[in-house]
Amino acid sequence: MRACRGASVMMRAWLASIVLASASAVRVCGADVWEVLGDVQEVRPGAPEIVRLRLANGGTIDVPLDSLTAASQAAVRRAAPPPSKAERSAERQDGLVTVMGPFGRPVRVDVGESIRDIEADAIQCRTARAAADVYRLALACPSLSPEQRTAAETRLREWSDRADKGMVRLGDRWVLPADALAAAAEADRIVGHALELMRVGNAELAEDELRNAARIDPESGRAGFVAGLAYAVVGKNYAKAVEHFVDAVWREPDNASMLADLGVLELLTRRYGAAAEHFGAAVECAEDPLPVADDVAWAVKLAGAAKVNPSLGKYRMPERTVEELNGLYRTLSQGLKLKPTDVTEEPRFLGPDGAVCTATTLPELASLFETAMPSHSARHALGFVVAAGRVVCPRAVLLEPDGSMLDTVWISLPTDRIQRVSATVVAAPDEGDLALLACEGLSVDPLPLADAPSSASDILAVGRASASWLDVRLQAVAGRILTSESDSSAGGRFIHSGLVPGNVAGGPIVDETGRVVGMVGVTPRTGGSRITAGFGIPVARIRESLEKSRPDSHSGAPGAASGAGDGSARALAATVVVSSARQEPQPKATDAQPPP
Repeated sequence: MRACRGASVMMRAWLASIVLASASAVRVCGADVWEVLGDVQEVRPGAPEIVRLRLANGGTIDVPLDSLTAASQAAVRRAAPPPSKAERSAERQDGLVTVMGPFGRPVRVDVGESIRDIEADAIQCRTARAAADVYRLALACPSLSPEQRTAAETRLREWSDRADKGMVRLGDRWVLPADALAAAAEADRIVGHALELMRVGNAELAEDELRNAARIDPESGRAGFVAGLAYAVVGKNYAKAVEHFVDAVWREPDNASMLADLGVLELLTRRYGAAAEHFGAAVECAEDPLPVADDVAWAVKLAGAAKVNPSLGKYRMPERTVEELNGLYRTLSQGLKLKPTDVTEEPRFLGPDGAVCTATTLPELASLFETAMPSHSARHALGFVVAAGRVVCPRAVLLEPDGSMLDTVWISLPTDRIQRVSATVVAAPDEGDLALLACEGLSVDPLPLADAPSSASDILAVGRASASWLDVRLQAVAGRILTSESDSSAGGRFIHSGLVPGNVAGGPIVDETGRVVGMVGVTPRTGGSRITAGFGIPVARIRESLEKSRPDSHSGAPGAASGAGDGSARALAATVVVSSARQEPQPKATDAQPPP
């Protein structure tokens, strides 16, 4: 379920006597689940906590928070209005404040009230290094008050100490990498036992073990994936299955199979708000997107059938959902040439290997998870041409979450994602944030490199204006350099105010004539604190990588300065999309082929 105002929440049937008073806002979704449609107005403390919902007819209803499903509890906490000043003052009596932590759960932290929102962004990060970067960005903003600056400097030192130890997030705790690996290994062992219990047919014990595995490793969605798929393909209990998949996707938001299965379940349980978005995200990160395209085709078919077939009337979708699915299918079939191979009447679910799950019993499902090779996510970022046959991009786009290098890299133009050109990694030093690729078949004019910019220089940063990698539109964001690369606290990066939408890294940062002064660096999300600054990789490091790989190479000719508009056009024209995966998605025989 998508967390937003107006979202519905799911509660257990023992609340029926409460909700029947507002029957127009209530739908029965199963034998033991009710759906209440309303805006979250407040969450009142107590034992239990009470959620007040404003219904569509203008009335309100109070329900215990713990009566909701786990997914709905998380959504309520995300949708609830922020605490008032009086509530925040009361919180400070014990020296702690409450911020929204990972997975939509509140976390009590010992920080000053003035930096609550900055800390909320920091604890969403998966590494202490990224959390420290949130505070570096905040301190570069001139709008901080003296109180905020003092508190942020203190907190930055604390996060930097954690970063020096390489600490990573494990739920709402920060641990050493060895501890995180140990938790993952223990969780995998428990999941293995759960699969054995499934093999012998004891579903209840298996679910208990999976719940324990999810608790031990809060960063992994595997236990929820197993439980959700069991409810979906064996038990046909879609309401219970969707609860597990919501939790799994929160933990692993780049898992294509989980995203696609969640989209299917959202349609089957009539939670339409984010289904098309989840299908689109699944296509973006799938190594083989065709099974997801089949799911989208099934959804489009269901939307039409539900209008004319009385037996499918319960699946009649809102027009907005139909339009979103139709737009996504148009992009897949026309833009990406992904033609569905098998559009079925019944819903299908993807297994851990990204292929259609054919298991129908618990033992078959256990065997699938034990033997299938997990699919890997495709990754995408922007890059730009700096010399003939040479592209600069973020090093992070070439890496798996465990730090291993992905096997296959290809480059496409934002205006044509079908035509792909293979690339090879020339340089991607462990200590750096950028990589240099060789791509001899790419016909794009390179950008010239500028001298090192000074602080307060005006710049244009290129980012992705569209919300998805399926339909890439670029834009240049105007800003100014706030700190220089000589600022040691930023690790050789500079900070600028040209924050690009979605913090998509890899685009060029240019001056008004289109000369490169840097590359958009990987930047943590700072939506809660509304920080509008990002990191840049200085041009000196780009030039160094280029000269080491090809001492005789030269970047594009500088050209005459002709205004900011010309600089923007140059930067946009030289920007490309860099993708990587364990194996490159193969086009069908009827699709456009990549150039030689």
